[in-house]
Amino acid sequence: MIFLRFSKRFFLIFSLILFLNCNLTENDFTPQEICFLLDKITVNDQKHRVKLRDNSISEVVKDSLRKLIRKDDIENTEILIKIINQIGWPKTENMFCEISYPTVVIFRHAPEQYFDTIKKLIDIELEKGNIDGLNHAFIQNHLEGRPAFFKVIKEQP
Repeated sequence: MIFLRFSKRFFLIFSLILFLNCNLTENDFTPQEICFLLDKITVNDQKHRVKLRDNSISEVVKDSLRKLIRKDDIENTEILIKIINQIGWPKTENMFCEISYPTVVIFRHAPEQYFDTIKKLIDIELEKGNIDGLNHAFIQNHLEGRPAFFKVIKEQP
């Protein structure tokens, strides 16, 4: 009897996992991978920036840190773009993550080569109601070269 209950539970869990994985294409992330990647990119975003604040390090070291930051920003931006293309703007309602991640900061540090793609994504996500106006304006401000922030907010419809 106990074995039968265990078998039913196992079959249900296995079926659910199989169903979720069958709906993913080759390039899609599983919900667990999304949570892992969001955690990774938010940690990577700040790990070298924090070190730059240390006034005791040389300019040579700071230049090396800036190169690492640039590399991380490219990787982080590409990952976030892939996630948004798959699930929309990452928020608690459309993920199985235990915490919410400050993903807006990733696009706030995005390199210029991604600006057109990011602009299209955040406009679509704003229209869908997936990103709020303030976060949209915060990213838009970066895409416009970071003018005084209050001007960007005033220009929003």
